[in-house]
Amino acid sequence: MFLSALWLGLNFQSSAMLPIVVPAQLLLLIDAGSIGSERQAVVLSLFSTAAALIAVAATPLAGFWSDELKRRSGTRRQLITGGIAVAVAGQVGLALTTPLAVFLAGALLMLIGTNTATAAYQGLLPDLVRRSERGAASGWLGLMTLIGSVGSLAAAGVLLGGVSRGPRLESEVRTGSAEFYAVAAMILVICAATTVLGVREKREPEATPADGSRWTAALRHQPFRVVFAARALVMIGLTLFLTYIEYYLAQTNGAVGFVGATVVVALVALVAALSSSLLFGVLSDRISRVSVVIAANVLMAAAALIFVVAPGGFPLAPLAVLFGLGYGAYLSVDWALAIDSLPGAGSSARDLGIFTVSINLPTLIAPALGGLVILSAGALGLSAIAYRLVFVLAAISLLLGIVVVRRVRFA
Repeated sequence: MFLSALWLGLNFQSSAMLPIVVPAQLLLLIDAGSIGSERQAVVLSLFSTAAALIAVAATPLAGFWSDELKRRSGTRRQLITGGIAVAVAGQVGLALTTPLAVFLAGALLMLIGTNTATAAYQGLLPDLVRRSERGAASGWLGLMTLIGSVGSLAAAGVLLGGVSRGPRLESEVRTGSAEFYAVAAMILVICAATTVLGVREKREPEATPADGSRWTAALRHQPFRVVFAARALVMIGLTLFLTYIEYYLAQTNGAVGFVGATVVVALVALVAALSSSLLFGVLSDRISRVSVVIAANVLMAAAALIFVVAPGGFPLAPLAVLFGLGYGAYLSVDWALAIDSLPGAGSSARDLGIFTVSINLPTLIAPALGGLVILSAGALGLSAIAYRLVFVLAAISLLLGIVVVRRVRFA
């Protein structure tokens, strides 16, 4: 419980940002007066891409730093604490929304701090969790991910759910986003303190020296390489789906209160995910984790494809339930499968930092792909189905994840 608490705080901070809060803030920063314009979608893609670039660079380096701290002092907590402090400072800049320079500076600090804390935190998992309990621990992480995500989206819904076209749009976005960042910062600090103060780290000699020649060793290990690739494909699908859902509801589904509609769809999905996450995490210590991933991807891909063909005004709650059940099952085994695939224990934070690139690189690739699809559709006169085409790509990527993960071979 104490170990997984920080995961709740990190997910509360991040879950509503890209699908809800940042797109709403961009309505004031780009093409003011427009809603879901092509330029806003492209800038959102660029923002997501820049965030992914920072994460790709920062997480492995912070993981290496965390392994060094663990080797020298027996603890990773200093880096977690420092990263959280930087992330909270960044949220102050984000909360101001304008001017653009302050917004971007806040985003930069928040991303560096969050990725640094995450890298150090990941190292605690293999340090403290026995192999026979990895599924249960992963299930708890999945549960905390979902609770944090539900809380994040619920807060965004309460604070920004009333945003709609009209003269009050600017004041509603400014006030709602500032209050969201304040709540997120408070919860992040509480959760970080719970983990840092509640977990006792073991001081043990490291099995593997942290020399630079081993940076690519993990990727030469077949299970790590295959699980990395499968997770990357899943994350491309999820990122394509989540990044553009708000604009999809505004432009394709015809939702008038599009921010509120996005929150409702996301919350329904996450409540469904809660029902499957912890259950499958515990079961995965007894059944094949790969089988759980395959079933989860099938459910998520099916939901994405139905979104593609759904007519305007189609009730989306059943699709959200379908997607959520798959998402919860996937989260329940995600980290257990990652830890199973590690080549050794001596550089766990660094290797998990490299593994986190399988999340961060897709958040770089997916918005670029989505933006390209939207621009191409506009150039061909197909703007009306642009977001449907993005969801087709999401489903294809999720299905490819199944093809890849079946190739994993554990010793």
